[in-house]
Amino acid sequence: MNDTDGRGHVFKGISLMVLSMFLLAVTSVITKMLGQSHHVSQIVLVRNIFVMIPVGLMVWRYGGLASLKPQNITGQILRSFFQLMAATLIAASFILLPLAEADSLLFAAPLFVAFLAGPLLGERVGWRRRAAVFVGFGGVIVILRPTPELIQLVSLTGVAAALFICLRDIWTRRLRRTESTNAIMFWSELGVIVGAAPVAAWFWLPMTAYDLALMAASGVLLGVAQFTMTVAYVSAEVATVAPFRYSAIIWSVIFGYMFFGHIPDVWVITGVTIVIASGLYILHRESSGGDR
Repeated sequence: MNDTDGRGHVFKGISLMVLSMFLLAVTSVITKMLGQSHHVSQIVLVRNIFVMIPVGLMVWRYGGLASLKPQNITGQILRSFFQLMAATLIAASFILLPLAEADSLLFAAPLFVAFLAGPLLGERVGWRRRAAVFVGFGGVIVILRPTPELIQLVSLTGVAAALFICLRDIWTRRLRRTESTNAIMFWSELGVIVGAAPVAAWFWLPMTAYDLALMAASGVLLGVAQFTMTVAYVSAEVATVAPFRYSAIIWSVIFGYMFFGHIPDVWVITGVTIVIASGLYILHRESSGGDR
């Protein structure tokens, strides 16, 4: 590969990651709008039915039905549970919190991964990486507002979402030893539908054609976002592409102001700066292969 090809792949990877974050931000706006009139489980159920459209296209394009055969059924079920909880809590956090604040708290997921990689995956975690994790958690506390008068318990929804994102991602690392990417993605998304259905049926409210169209658009965009993120990681090195996941905060601030009149306060701005800096340092230590 010559330098021109290399730069082309890097540009493609970065562009696709930024596009993926933009699409996820759009789905967050739609979820917040729908959350004013529908229960989160109903939104997650209907949305994920439409997520299966781009997922199905990806399976058809890369591997076919043969790639869906699970080797570790128990592991797939557990990963589906983590995905269900993550999807539900992410949607709930966007409904309950300003978009920028919710996104800021979700950035804690890599911190949880770095913290739990040792006990759950047996990875070596050095003192620098541990220090960065604790500094990052300090940023999360700042976002939560560290005074009894100001702390919002609903903000813990975002922290819980980040924890389940972490557990999902850690379990994904384990499953990749035996499972294809298609199998992991397909069975997890199907598991979200099956898991959300009973709760959604209990809290079900009639939907207008407009509501259904929004949920369908949200699901398709979410599936496309997952696809573009996957291609982004294939196109360029993780260390190059991953930092651009933080572009999500830019879209969240813009859309939060445009659609809901939200402006991040000093707590969110300070906290997310700390969290992002810690996450980037951890990514640097992981990609450099040095003492973590």
